[in-house]
Amino acid sequence: MMSIFDLPQSTLVNKVIPKNTFHPMASGKIKKQLTDIVSKITWKNKLSSETINLSGKTVDEIQIFEIELKSKSYIKDVTNVIDRNIPYTIIFLMTFEGECYVSSSLKHNNPKDPDSAVIDCEFHSDWINKNESPHRLILNNSLDDILKRFCLSLIGIDNLDKNISNEDLIKYVREKDSLEKEISTLENKIKTCKQFNQKVELNSIKIKKIQVLDNLVLKYLRR
Repeated sequence: MMSIFDLPQSTLVNKVIPKNTFHPMASGKIKKQLTDIVSKITWKNKLSSETINLSGKTVDEIQIFEIELKSKSYIKDVTNVIDRNIPYTIIFLMTFEGECYVSSSLKHNNPKDPDSAVIDCEFHSDWINKNESPHRLILNNSLDDILKRFCLSLIGIDNLDKNISNEDLIKYVREKDSLEKEISTLENKIKTCKQFNQKVELNSIKIKKIQVLDNLVLKYLRR
């Protein structure tokens, strides 16, 4: 399986991880997804001070996991289980035939269990052609910067000062996700609403929510 990331040979691990490795921490539903949807999990690369001579303040290592799928599916529940039970930062590359999507997260160590992590927020791309992926790992400055640049690219933001805090980025993603859900709910209500006055009112609320969404970058990421 070829990676979309052009990484140095020094980072290569290329170790297949048996799917049942994650069974002890997975529910019956997740075990079924691992069986029915996931074909193979490969620990592909490791970015660390030993492999690329870069370190980080909050990010010690970045692992690249490639997950080959049996069907074109989003597997957020599966990657969440893996992400929570490996304390290092992980970038996931999910592939099906000639397409892929990528995801990662900002997370912190679980204070009750040093071998696990708490996910603060997640980032993922849409399905894209593997040969046309715009998401690259820029190996400079620090591991923290590599991760932040990558996560920003997943939400379509490439022209910001990368010194923005993780806290502001987390707040941005959480509020953005919440607003997008509210807007989607409003759109569904508008479609089914039969009373004209109610429809106008709902549409007005939707417009205000969209305006708030449009201003989120200014609120959190352009200070």
